[in-house]
Amino acid sequence: MSDVSPTPPPALDLPDALSWLAKRCETVCVAECCGLRAFDFAPLHIASWLTRGGQSDPQELGRVSLTPLRVALDDFETAVAEQSPNEAGHVACVAQLNECFTRDSAAAWVAEVRASIDGALKLIDLAGRRNLLPAGPPQEGHPSRSPEPLGEA
Repeated sequence: MSDVSPTPPPALDLPDALSWLAKRCETVCVAECCGLRAFDFAPLHIASWLTRGGQSDPQELGRVSLTPLRVALDDFETAVAEQSPNEAGHVACVAQLNECFTRDSAAAWVAEVRASIDGALKLIDLAGRRNLLPAGPPQEGHPSRSPEPLGEA
């Protein structure tokens, strides 16, 4: 039995849009305690986060607001793919998620988030067709005002 620890994998920071989404989905616990299990990337949480700014048109979301998020997922995938696994098979550790990923676990997480984004857009579309979305953006200082803008494409 060896007491040698594996070489730590490189630390990766989530791109801003993905970091903001992760913070919104940190609903089960806190990352410092539970790692990736602290997050719920369900479509409902993502839809809630996307509509917090008052943008209720799914076409507008897909054209403007989702671009930085999709690019962030692509950038994360690329960064993970460029790393060599350590002795334990980990290719990257992400402090914001308190998680060390293997190539397979990173790919599974990215696929989960992408599928949840697609599900969120369907929820937003359904809510829009039933007039269940906010009429406009929350007023400045309102508790639901999102401090994390997605940005423009």
